[in-house]
Amino acid sequence: MVARDFNDVSWSNTARLFGQNGNLKDVRIGRGLYNTFDAQSMIMRWPLDHFFVSEGIAVVEFKQLKKIGSDHFPLFAKFQIN
Repeated sequence: MVARDFNDVSWSNTARLFGQNGNLKDVRIGRGLYNTFDAQSMIMRWPLDHFFVSEGIAVVEFKQLKKIGSDHFPLFAKFQIN
């Protein structure tokens, strides 16, 4: 599992390389964009924070949380290792 602020959008070449070369899946796929930055703006928001998981790790719960004073919205993820 890899999780962090990549300062890169989910449709970028970097995100694709995680899948192609690292065999990691973006947990957002099939769940939505979850635009986490800029929490200060009402219209300009981007999905910059990511979770990538390998085979055998299932997403149980995934959601964006309310603002906490950061310029990013927090994400909550719960996983199950199969």
